[in-house]
Amino acid sequence: MSRPRDIEPMLARSATALPAGERWAYEVKWDGFRALVHGDGRKVRLQSRKGNDLTPLFPELQELAALLRPGTVLDGEIVAFAGGKPDFELLQGRLGASGRKAAALAAAAPVRLVAFDLPVDAGASLLGVRWSERKERLQDLGIDGPRIWVPPHHLGPEGGALLQALTVEHGLEGVVAKRVDSRYEPGRRSGAWQKIKNWKQIELRVGGWVAAEDGGPASLLLGEPCADGLRYVAVGDLGLFGALRRALATTLPDLACAQRPFADVPRIPGARWVAPHVRLRCQYLERTTSGRLRHVLLLGLALPDASSAA
Repeated sequence: MSRPRDIEPMLARSATALPAGERWAYEVKWDGFRALVHGDGRKVRLQSRKGNDLTPLFPELQELAALLRPGTVLDGEIVAFAGGKPDFELLQGRLGASGRKAAALAAAAPVRLVAFDLPVDAGASLLGVRWSERKERLQDLGIDGPRIWVPPHHLGPEGGALLQALTVEHGLEGVVAKRVDSRYEPGRRSGAWQKIKNWKQIELRVGGWVAAEDGGPASLLLGEPCADGLRYVAVGDLGLFGALRRALATTLPDLACAQRPFADVPRIPGARWVAPHVRLRCQYLERTTSGRLRHVLLLGLALPDASSAA
């Protein structure tokens, strides 16, 4: 039996709101490692979104080999769950692991594949088949178990709104909307799949920056007030362009200070410290157990308080 052929995973386009209309299905956006799972009847091979081999990192997923017919390719997310929720930090601990270390990590905190598509079924390509039929065939495989889960989906505007509300309530990353009549398009963001993330709003202070080649800021060191002054929470560069970047390029050099304003901050080469007077409106997706923020997006300068503007 020849091994299942490599394909690129289909990609979702970012959106700010749920799409309108009845022809959409909605699934939870899981915070994990995207992976295509290739089964040959004896073992499985895990392929990352960029084509890298993830197989040595997750030995516990070899249990899937017995569940998949030879020539099958599943699309999904490898997720580490803790307390019933995805834990991306726990998942990142697998990076670079293999052999005995990977086996020990797998025994201590096994991951699960959340399977949401079936591009190839027992050697038969389903790339041109409607999403609704691919999902039905995936569910009919009956492969749910300790190491794999085929989650349900919601249909129509009411189902999408309900699922989005549930993801917000439980602190999940967001929702993926999929057109029910869409085919599987390897490597493309055609818009037939759309991801709507649950961004959280926050105001942060700039305590330092790293310069780009043109002398302006390439990234910002961001913090939030705490009892000891300023607690470091993130490096921010998403959204650092245009009018915001020009304003900061003018303002930050005048706020330079010799001592770092953060109570705690990792070593960051090229960091320049500033008095934390600049406040920014930001969005983020998740706060880690250590207090750091993931996926920070800079929205703009915060308006001054009424007291400070007087």
